[in-house]
Amino acid sequence: MNDTIRNTILKGKLIGKYLAKGRPKSIRKEIDSWLEEDPRNRLIFNKLQTEENIAEHLEELEQYDAKIAWKMLVQEALLKQKERMIRSWKVAAVIILLVGLGGTIAQFLFNQNDRGTLSAMNTTVKTERGQTSKVILPDSTVVYLNTSTELVYSNNFLLENRSVTVKGEAYFKVAKDPKHPFLVNCDDVLVKVLGTEFNVRTDREQGLVDVILDHGSVELMHSKSKFQNTHLEPGERALFIENTNQLDIGNVDSYKYTSWKDGVLIFEDESLNEVFKKLENWYDIDIEIRDKRIYNLKFNATILDESLEDLFELMKYTCNIKYQVTYSREPQVSSKVTVWLE
Repeated sequence: MNDTIRNTILKGKLIGKYLAKGRPKSIRKEIDSWLEEDPRNRLIFNKLQTEENIAEHLEELEQYDAKIAWKMLVQEALLKQKERMIRSWKVAAVIILLVGLGGTIAQFLFNQNDRGTLSAMNTTVKTERGQTSKVILPDSTVVYLNTSTELVYSNNFLLENRSVTVKGEAYFKVAKDPKHPFLVNCDDVLVKVLGTEFNVRTDREQGLVDVILDHGSVELMHSKSKFQNTHLEPGERALFIENTNQLDIGNVDSYKYTSWKDGVLIFEDESLNEVFKKLENWYDIDIEIRDKRIYNLKFNATILDESLEDLFELMKYTCNIKYQVTYSREPQVSSKVTVWLE
């Protein structure tokens, strides 16, 4: 065992002992010294303070090469037959895994379905069509990513500022930190918050940014000063259209727009043109329309875990359309739905 691993094990055991035994003063100085060595250490320590956080991410962490060290530590911990000692070994294992990843906190915070790619400067998380994802940022902010969405943030997140960039649609539950505002960059629109819950959607093809506030407050700004700084209240929606430089604000039923994060799609008197765009992303399908009059039809439904067949059977009776589903046999090729009028 080389000196790096040995020192890591000792440090992990020390932190585990400190957390498991009620933070004894006898080792407080050593812990404080470690916390001051590197700002990332404090981020790690904060995440390790609750058993819930440790348990939540151990399964993801085991996929890395350091899982051998983890198994070795668990075996030794079990021999002690003491619950508190087991927890201290868990902490040691997590520390080893984090060191093995170069101290990168991002992977420690991702769920299994998240797909993060690390560069020298930024972390990027992407979802494809038919996928949604949940990301926990280093400050404990929770971000839900809708289909076909990209989230980018600095690997020095918190050390520089709490700033992210979104392309697509994301729902934020921002951790409160009065000293460090949270910034969401949406093309030329900037959303600034301290601690709140809101939905952001960007569409470059249509040149729009759509912000809906659930709780708290947000401030909207434009990098080219195309509108004045604007505050939103809960239940308000701000829609900015780039081509017209128009910012419209109104009251809405926010859950209609944010229910996707719970796996629910709500359509209320919505044109099939818009419905089909959402369904293509949600189900990862291609929809072929043989009659453009279909786009003008309206659809009302709440969709939860419906199969393609069930969904289009519903449309068949409510919108008077016909359809045919052609399922793909290749994972990289989307299934196809052809739709026409009676």
